[in-house]
Amino acid sequence: MTSIEIFLIKSAFSLVFFYLAYWLFLKNETYFTWKRLYIIGSLFFSVVIPFIKIPGRASLVNVSTLLEPIIVTGKNVGEVTELSNSLHIVSIIYISGAILFSLRFLFSLFQIYKLYHSNYKVWYHGFKTVILNEDCSSFTFFNILFISRADYDKGKIDEIIVHEKAHYRQGHSYDMLIVEVISIVQWFNPFVWLLRHALKTEHEYIADEQVLTEGFELAGYQKMLFEKSLGITTLSLANSFNYSLLKKRLKMMTHKKSNNLARFKFILSMPLVLAICIIVLAKCEAYSQQEDDVYTVVDVMPEYPGGLDGMRKFVAENLVYPKSAAEANVEAKVFISFVVDEKGKVTDVVVDRSDIIDNVTKEVVIVGYKASENSAVAAQYVSDLEMEAIRVVSKMAAFKPGETNGKKVKVKYTIPIQFILKDKPNK
Repeated sequence: MTSIEIFLIKSAFSLVFFYLAYWLFLKNETYFTWKRLYIIGSLFFSVVIPFIKIPGRASLVNVSTLLEPIIVTGKNVGEVTELSNSLHIVSIIYISGAILFSLRFLFSLFQIYKLYHSNYKVWYHGFKTVILNEDCSSFTFFNILFISRADYDKGKIDEIIVHEKAHYRQGHSYDMLIVEVISIVQWFNPFVWLLRHALKTEHEYIADEQVLTEGFELAGYQKMLFEKSLGITTLSLANSFNYSLLKKRLKMMTHKKSNNLARFKFILSMPLVLAICIIVLAKCEAYSQQEDDVYTVVDVMPEYPGGLDGMRKFVAENLVYPKSAAEANVEAKVFISFVVDEKGKVTDVVVDRSDIIDNVTKEVVIVGYKASENSAVAAQYVSDLEMEAIRVVSKMAAFKPGETNGKKVKVKYTIPIQFILKDKPNK
């Protein structure tokens, strides 16, 4: 499992804990600003928690068994058509979803941009106000107020102005950008969408409370909200004066104010959920390590059909020097690590590191460190060498499993594969 996959899983589980605590203990309280801060904090800590490490039992894996290097020459140059197992179907689905929701986000920004530039604008009650010709609900995006011409011409929209100023002054547009980015990364997680909805709800509660605090009549304001509920639903990125929360908002306006016990719940909720998240994830990780111990030295080492020479022969005969790297005259040594599991199957094939042979200095250069202009160019093609090495190692036949104390166990190996061009390929 890659570090990115581990991050996504830990982040997703932390959002589950944060939302459940919100839903069980905080949802019906009237401290709306505190609840908004709790949700924003939940999103922030969902990114931080995966990086928190709790000291625990030392892993059995420090180094892997380093085998003799396998030399691949440029005699067998061709196009590599098979995808590495690292680009499996789950990765493709995740990346496709992230791209789709990123496009959705950009399209929302484009819609706001288009509305702003295609309609008449005035300064109105401290807002740069865009007058929309269609009949729609008012909404804000940062310090820009979008309002229908019908409402603007009537002029009696004091409640709307107070409501939208509350969104602007509290920086709700920043919240929406934050939750939008988290939603793109965690699009597969239903709890991120529940938190997103909860955040929008709290935004509306805060703005409604501000209207009533400034002395507007409750019945008149509720009547106006009901009338506006028949308008067009606005953009997901914008702080809308009205969207599908009318029933909840009307109910919350008459809800009994929370007592001091609610404040106590707020004070405890975030650190408590943080502690639970960290402990549970740490326990899961420790359990996973316990179940997944990987050895480097065992009583009986895994045995490939034909021995180590047979394994090296298989890899050397099946590797194809990627045409892109060969045409760019790129040579490198790629260190591939893999695990032979209890059944002898090759798993967890990854690149430990790749060293480029600098064609100018004739030195070995670790990828990521610039030795010359040619090395920087070569680094662009190293991934092709890595993908080809992973592809072939992943296809190796099953080993006879390794054993220690009479029990079959997992054993880690590393193979250095050196790509050398003896003859320049024909272009």
